[in-house]
Amino acid sequence: MMKLVAKLKGFKDYSDLKATLSNKKGNQILDTITHTGDFNGRFVFRFEKGELPGKRKRKKASLKITLESLNDNNEANLFTGGEEFTFSPLKQFKRFRLAKKKKNSSRSFFTQGTLITQETTSPVFTSPTSVDSITEGSTSGTAIYLAAATGNNTPLIYSLTGQDANFLAINPNNGEVAIMENTDHDAKSSYLFNVIATDSEGHSTTSSPLTLSINKDLPPSFTSPITVTPIKEDSPIGSIIYNASATDNSGEVTFSLSGTDAASFKIDATSGAVSTQDDFNIASKDSYSFTVVATESGDKKQQTSLPLTLSITKAGATLTKIVRKDILPPETTTFSDSITCEIGTINDDTIQDPSPSDKDTIVIKSNQFNKLDSIFTAFGAKFINIEDFKIEASNDGSTELDLSGIANGKSFTFSPSTFTAATTYQNWGTPGIANYDFSEIRSQHGVNLNNADSGLPTNRDRIKIEGTLGPDTVEGLSGDSHLLGGPGIDNLRGSTAGQSTIAGGTGQDIITSPNQNVQNTIDLTGQTTTTSRDTITGYVGANAATKQAGSFDLIQINDGAFPNYTAGATVQQKTIIEAGASPSMANILIVGLDAEIKSQVFPTGNQGLLAFATDTSKLVYAPAGNFTANTQELLQLDSNIFSAPDQIKVIDA
Repeated sequence: MMKLVAKLKGFKDYSDLKATLSNKKGNQILDTITHTGDFNGRFVFRFEKGELPGKRKRKKASLKITLESLNDNNEANLFTGGEEFTFSPLKQFKRFRLAKKKKNSSRSFFTQGTLITQETTSPVFTSPTSVDSITEGSTSGTAIYLAAATGNNTPLIYSLTGQDANFLAINPNNGEVAIMENTDHDAKSSYLFNVIATDSEGHSTTSSPLTLSINKDLPPSFTSPITVTPIKEDSPIGSIIYNASATDNSGEVTFSLSGTDAASFKIDATSGAVSTQDDFNIASKDSYSFTVVATESGDKKQQTSLPLTLSITKAGATLTKIVRKDILPPETTTFSDSITCEIGTINDDTIQDPSPSDKDTIVIKSNQFNKLDSIFTAFGAKFINIEDFKIEASNDGSTELDLSGIANGKSFTFSPSTFTAATTYQNWGTPGIANYDFSEIRSQHGVNLNNADSGLPTNRDRIKIEGTLGPDTVEGLSGDSHLLGGPGIDNLRGSTAGQSTIAGGTGQDIITSPNQNVQNTIDLTGQTTTTSRDTITGYVGANAATKQAGSFDLIQINDGAFPNYTAGATVQQKTIIEAGASPSMANILIVGLDAEIKSQVFPTGNQGLLAFATDTSKLVYAPAGNFTANTQELLQLDSNIFSAPDQIKVIDA
């Protein structure tokens, strides 16, 4: 870099001047300087040596300075031409001067001397041309950049200039730049500045513009997986089950645990390794929920949470039934065993586990030749302490199954199966099974689970029974019952002494609530058409007496299928006239006579509307609020006592 300092005599009374340094012809410009305000008589031109005109750059070059006025207040004819002079790079201290001369009321220039100063080397910056960003919250005095330059005339002194130089400070000796305020991205997201390096002779160089960006202080971000690999139930305490990792732009991250089952684990705050603190047994609990919390080291101590679930797998034996051979301890273990009984491998054998509190699974397969009724008979196979039964039947023709051979069972379910006849179950209330699921039976002959055939009608256990695609008959026992019908026409009868929750499903079912001294629930989740209309016997409406006794029944709907109703909201009951005057139809049920309801159109925005006909005891639904065009019958009750605020329950589903 070369520098030419030109001092112009006699122009200090002028302001707003522009000076151009060019070759003699004026078609090769080396530098242009605009000086606004009062002129101090000095222009400093900078250019590279290679920009000098002529083929031999080390010899003399003819240059010209052209001065122009940018201010109308200056004399109109200030400039009449450019002043020419000879510039020699090899002679670094030649001098020249320009002076004004009055001639015929015009201004012109003539050479009064030679170069004032010219040197071949000013300081050259060697430091980066960019500044690393920092995160908000950095305190005053934080170093953000280190300027460095080289020059022939040492020592070099560093200073700052630029738009935001007043927010920064620089060490004049070593070039270290520091922020001089606490950073806040929302208040100021960047700082613009330049560094000036000045040598001992007063020659200076200004760096290219530099920008310090302030990053928003965001919470930590997890980089570790969002799932946990399952472990076996017999895994030792201290087993590592997860390694948490996270990044944060403010620095280090520390880890902690929270959540439902956090006490069953511990985490290394630095490494993020999560280890077990409990003995896991799938029979008592088959999954554990916990949350890893990552906390930043910044001033805000922001946190990010990652919910995780650890599943427990069986550690017991995996066994296959052999024909005419019992399965007994020690083949079976105190952990959760898996037993498979292929077609024809089980008759009057005994399958026993030593523990009544683990979670053994037995798969029993059958077909039209080796049917289930040869296994489940009063004098057939014995199953002791086997908790979960899974049946795989193919065209099984069994008409009656006796479950008295099961002791301490818990569930009786089906994989996709087919039967060629309806199946009646005997002694189904005695083995302790609380969950019967026939929903995967694909044939449509149905099942029968009658109270009288249960073997223990007084069983007070809570039982859940889910029916088949066909016509089912299901009756509760003395404990609470949860009965779910299927697409067929089902006959569902609730508990004789406990509470019942009954969902008819997509078929037109008959539902009976034999115990009218408790609060039963009729579940209409997803049932919005006449094709799923249920007829209710034993329905108890809400009046003063039943409210006091708490014995009125509930009708449960879901906000997904009934979008005009909000989960947890109280459903208001209005007459047709009251509804017509209401500004909103949300969470409203209409009451009136059947014919009057079916002649109404209510503006619900296609959200649907429920109504109860007091003369026919029908609960009906108009999917778009237009009862005239589309009335769907949902329930036929056997009582016209009805109170929507008390009896309609809206759930989130």
